[in-house]
Amino acid sequence: MKVLKQRNIGKWWGYFMQIIQQEAVVIQAIMIILQLITTATVLQIAGYQMPVWLLAVIVAGLLIVGGLGVWIIGMPSYFSAFNDQFYKHDNPLRKDVEDIANRQKKIMEYLGIEDDAD
Repeated sequence: MKVLKQRNIGKWWGYFMQIIQQEAVVIQAIMIILQLITTATVLQIAGYQMPVWLLAVIVAGLLIVGGLGVWIIGMPSYFSAFNDQFYKHDNPLRKDVEDIANRQKKIMEYLGIEDDAD
């Protein structure tokens, strides 16, 4: 499908996305703190005396469990997809490696040595 074909619109969008992603971490930390305070206040108004520190421990536990899930399952998949995209789209390292491989091939041919890598 041509609609789903990837398009290179330049680096500006990538830089923008990197900034937003890094900023999102800070915003989420602030939101978690505000949600803890709000939840503790609502629970106290409703008559439940749960201290803020206990809510913080519960949230921290949930964040740790979620973080472990991301570490075990998410990160390998993320980096695999990232490496695939990085290899396909204007990767300067790929060009360098291909140039080195071509030069090595010429040297091997000049020396009369067969390449065992194939």
